[in-house]
Amino acid sequence: MIEMNKEIIDSLDKEAHDNFNFNKINDNLYLSKKQIEVLERYDIEYKSMSIESLMYEIDDILNNSYEDLVDLEDVSKEIAEFNYYHNTKKYSLLTLFLIYCNFLINCINSSSIY
Repeated sequence: MIEMNKEIIDSLDKEAHDNFNFNKINDNLYLSKKQIEVLERYDIEYKSMSIESLMYEIDDILNNSYEDLVDLEDVSKEIAEFNYYHNTKKYSLLTLFLIYCNFLINCINSSSIY
């Protein structure tokens, strides 16, 4: 049952990426056209980096700049959020809901109603 849910969730993830025009850069990194434009403006070679290396590179630029690089800060936040939600092993809300429903059913089945 959980494997089927994972397939559904993976399918929804793919559809979301397609609908929001994310480009697959590598196995764990998707970037929007806007994000790519910002990274190229700062000469960041994102194509050959892992998501962790990219986050480090952006942070390094932000920490060593005296200017307020709002566009790069926004991209940094978006990539960090993407990394958290897509590359961290955790249950999706749907999976947690199904686990909770299964728990409730087991509780109801094991209780005695007089």
